[in-house]
Amino acid sequence: MLERYSEHPSFAYWYLGYEIYLRWDTQAQRIRELYKTLTDICHTASNKPVTLSPFFMLDRHLETQDFIFAESD
Repeated sequence: MLERYSEHPSFAYWYLGYEIYLRWDTQAQRIRELYKTLTDICHTASNKPVTLSPFFMLDRHLETQDFIFAESD
């Protein structure tokens, strides 16, 4: 895929989806290591920027789920 599409104008950056809610304690460290490794793999394959789409929760009144979420600064 990289060989075929890496020079295409639409391939401006790598996109890593983060479609899971926040992890805490030891799981948080594992997730950080996973995404650091994935980012390194992308940079090794092609020196394009890597963007990560974070999970976010808009349901502050807990009407649909009771996920633990982080507040932005």
